[in-house]
Amino acid sequence: MKSKYIGVDLATEKLDVYGECGHVALRNDEDGRRKFLTLVKKAGPETVVAYESTGYVSKEFAGLLYDHGISQVCINARKVHRFA
Repeated sequence: MKSKYIGVDLATEKLDVYGECGHVALRNDEDGRRKFLTLVKKAGPETVVAYESTGYVSKEFAGLLYDHGISQVCINARKVHRFA
């Protein structure tokens, strides 16, 4: 089975989600995270969520994904900026 990827740009106030669904901007609050989880679950069990390490915001996000059994990859911010 081939993996699908969803990229998330994390910020204190919002989540910018990029994937097959296009771009979706969500608030980084309980309601926004619930909508994000719905998007990931609709994408299927082979989905991997990739995000940049951003301190405490990424630690909380990693916990959310872990608690819901979602595969994840935390990418080194320096490598992301070099690639961009």
